[in-house]
Amino acid sequence: MHPSKILVSLGLSLALCGAAGAQTVKDPSLRVQTYATGLSTPASMAFIGADDILVLQKDDGRVRRVIGGVVQPGDVLDLNVDNASERGLLGIALHPEFPATPFVYLYFTESATTTDTSGTPAPLRNAVYRFSWNGTRLINGTLILELPVSADADHDGGAISFGPDGKLYVAIGALKRAGQLQNIHGGAAPDDTSVVLRVNSDGSTPADNPFFVLGGNLSKYYAYGIRNSVGMAFDNVTGDLWLSDYDPSSYDEINLVRPGFNGGWQRLMGPLSRNPLADLVMLPGSHYGDPKFSWLRSVGSTALAFLNSASLGVHNAHHLFIGAFDSGMLYRFQMNPARDGFVFQGAGLASDLVADDANELEEAVFGRGFGAITDLKVGPDGLLYVLAHGGNIFRVEPAETASGAIASATPSDVLANEIIIDNMPAGIGGNGVSFNGKWCTAHGKITPHGTNALRSCGNGQDRYSWIPNIPANGTYDVYLWWNDHNNLSEAAPFTVRHAVGSTTLTFNQKQGGGQWTLHGRYNFTQGTLASEVRVTDQNGRVSADAVRFVPVLVP
Repeated sequence: MHPSKILVSLGLSLALCGAAGAQTVKDPSLRVQTYATGLSTPASMAFIGADDILVLQKDDGRVRRVIGGVVQPGDVLDLNVDNASERGLLGIALHPEFPATPFVYLYFTESATTTDTSGTPAPLRNAVYRFSWNGTRLINGTLILELPVSADADHDGGAISFGPDGKLYVAIGALKRAGQLQNIHGGAAPDDTSVVLRVNSDGSTPADNPFFVLGGNLSKYYAYGIRNSVGMAFDNVTGDLWLSDYDPSSYDEINLVRPGFNGGWQRLMGPLSRNPLADLVMLPGSHYGDPKFSWLRSVGSTALAFLNSASLGVHNAHHLFIGAFDSGMLYRFQMNPARDGFVFQGAGLASDLVADDANELEEAVFGRGFGAITDLKVGPDGLLYVLAHGGNIFRVEPAETASGAIASATPSDVLANEIIIDNMPAGIGGNGVSFNGKWCTAHGKITPHGTNALRSCGNGQDRYSWIPNIPANGTYDVYLWWNDHNNLSEAAPFTVRHAVGSTTLTFNQKQGGGQWTLHGRYNFTQGTLASEVRVTDQNGRVSADAVRFVPVLVP
């Protein structure tokens, strides 16, 4: 039974699911602020603009709008939902080209009546509908996916997201069923439970789905053997899909989900090393993979988010965060260089990837006191927003010093396993501004620490330069981030070029949420390299720590 069901069965006040105490993070350079209050059983959220959020209220089917931290009166949509146990208004995703294509997708349990219900009469279905955003309301609902519902109200899933491929991914849980999709030989035929579906934006089935050639229901599936996932995120660097999956008592999981993945439920939860080898139902083209991390005792793992920003420090950028419903904990998992697993320092976690007790788990704890976490999102400002079932949105942001200035990272704030390899001064020219910074390596990454500021003259001559020390010969994936922390930079286009020694690097470019990410792959020889980035940004300025140059050694 999921924690939310336990709370309902005990008759506890929803207020107890909120923040039980002060919200804290372990990183001294960060703090937690209460961003918004007054929501009712919020389940998930999506940014539709800067300081502009749509929030789903699970139990009453209302979509609320939060602008500048203030919950607006009324709602932008009110759906008739069945809210028994884990049913309700659960998941939201924006079309990849939103707002130019103003579609908003909602996953909910549809009431069979014209009012909200709680189990009686039986609900009509779980479903994904597509709505149009007209600037003030969600209108013109269109059924995209019709999904099953069971007499038992648990394990309805509800995580939905568009992937970097432009396809819509939808997770639905086991619904207490025991068929082939739950790895029961001789069980019921595939019935759209325990799966991640992958569909086009109109609900049609892509021909490149892993089970497309099998036809029928199977053609829509991207993965199966999923117990119940309410957390889904795509790695902003690799594009890979990651899911949380929770168990009633043991072995909550974090899974890397590639096409054809079989998660093992209900024959297997946790790693094979902790369980007898199960006789799984292996569909043609499927594969099993151990979880990348497990909790021995269930924590009610919920939302996932990759922090695709350096706004909380470069030591947190591009790592995975996950929330817990039971304990109000916020966890941080450091990605390994291949980005197919995590790096742990403690012998216990590093050896078996299972947190057996609180002492082992402490390494992954990022923050406490958030209450029952239901969603995590990185805002357009690059900060981390935490949605709590008790009705609050919290924001993790840089701390302020006594003078009111934002605290900056220093080498003493760097994780203990990072080794400083270069203490060469770096500078910004063209506009007369300069700074000193340090360079260090963390698991193959070269990243700057220190405070820097750049004001662009808009003449194309501004430059950010440094002298990195490449620690080893090899092939490097090189990432260049231009991060506009506070949307200070003008929207006018700018150009970035980079030269390392005699090699000119040409980057592929993408934009998202106030951040430009550029990527290329090159061979470097160990030694000191002269490097420079020249920036043209017309009539704009960018805030501290705007430019990040990160070569990642390819294994």
